[in-house]
Amino acid sequence: MSDASKATGIVFVIARWIAISPATFPPTTSTVFELLVNIVLFVPLGLLTSVGWRCVRPWSMVLLGLAISVTIALVQMLPSRLLMISDVIANALATALGCLIARGSFGAIGGARR
Repeated sequence: MSDASKATGIVFVIARWIAISPATFPPTTSTVFELLVNIVLFVPLGLLTSVGWRCVRPWSMVLLGLAISVTIALVQMLPSRLLMISDVIANALATALGCLIARGSFGAIGGARR
């Protein structure tokens, strides 16, 4: 196992806690953990881009999240990882969720056009 594929620090602690938690089942532990990490990483993207670029439509933010996710997936394929379309979809949906949170929290983002 290469150093790049080892979970370290807080990620290792969280993964170990999820693995030994009685509420999770071993076959779904890594899948659930990866989905949660994807959501946690991409919700702020949708939130911050919506707040920072108010004049850009929310669907454009989701396309940005999708493009970033596809780029990450393609780069991860280089060291012989598999392309996980579920990761790309989860990341795009998490970006959309961030946009929705921004619209709900900060008013009609994208409504003010110049």
